[in-house]
Amino acid sequence: MSDVLRGDIVSLGEKATEILKRYLAGDDEIPDGQVEVSLKILSHSEKIMSMDQSLKLRERDHALRLLKFLPDQKSKRHYMELMNPTVAGLMVKSRPEG
Repeated sequence: MSDVLRGDIVSLGEKATEILKRYLAGDDEIPDGQVEVSLKILSHSEKIMSMDQSLKLRERDHALRLLKFLPDQKSKRHYMELMNPTVAGLMVKSRPEG
């Protein structure tokens, strides 16, 4: 998912959350229908972000499974730095070169 789309989804979710907070606080100036629309937006944005997170986790899992097919430690380390810099940093600290 592009960063622009992700930012828009987060922004809409934040706006919907603010409307719901105002509604729960007893604000009577919220136009009719905004609460229902806010609930839908919040629900859909949550689903989209969850799907995006699942996709990223599957991609990282796939990358880790391919790791065993690389020829040497240097190639593996370079591959991990490209695919998941956080895990690459942990691997370098916890595992001696072989």
